[in-house]
Amino acid sequence: MFIIKFIDNLFFRDSNLRAEGREGTTTNVFLRQGQLDRACGIYGILMLLIIHKRINGDDLTDEIAHDDPPYIKRLKKLFLNPLKGIKSDGTTMSYLRGMLLRIFDDQINVSVFKKLDTGEDNLFHFRIRNHLDAGYPVLIAYRKPDAFGHVVLVIGYTMLGDIMRLYCLDPSGSAPWFNYWNNMIDIKISDDEEDWPDFNHWTGKKVKVDKILIIEDDKCMELFSPFNDTALPF
Repeated sequence: MFIIKFIDNLFFRDSNLRAEGREGTTTNVFLRQGQLDRACGIYGILMLLIIHKRINGDDLTDEIAHDDPPYIKRLKKLFLNPLKGIKSDGTTMSYLRGMLLRIFDDQINVSVFKKLDTGEDNLFHFRIRNHLDAGYPVLIAYRKPDAFGHVVLVIGYTMLGDIMRLYCLDPSGSAPWFNYWNNMIDIKISDDEEDWPDFNHWTGKKVKVDKILIIEDDKCMELFSPFNDTALPF
């Protein structure tokens, strides 16, 4: 028997995955690639912001309104009028972080972490698990043997020995309708010298998860202490 841990602020209503958005309104969460542009990272960032209660799904379709908060106006100008600044051939995590800082006028605590090949994998995996335990989603990037990368949003996990199974919202897949997730990524938490040690269940192929992006709200920052070795769960 194993236990799946999901983040806060997710529920189904009318067969749609929803969350409490900004100003306490209920909003749809999932965005499928093709609705706005072809860059998976943009969809991941927008779903991340919805779950963090920074935006609503309607903010991505409505025209700019006079009473929109300034950051919503900046978001709409970047993404919706007329999709300027979006790279259809993909984005990097650093680029996405820069976009968030620009949208929120540097008033957001967003961090990018890279998996290192220097024995610090434990800390990399701990950051993922800790952030999910705190109730927040994690944006992950992984590479594939064909040299193309992809970005998905992690909303839950379970531990299977030395495997951490991540339950993800994958913008390249169909909207979930009976599970919170539409893809699973298995990542090894033990030292592994394989070039592609992780596994994508949707494609059935090995991958390598090597970067994460998180918004560090107060709740998570209180729980995470990267220098407290006794807190490492692995």
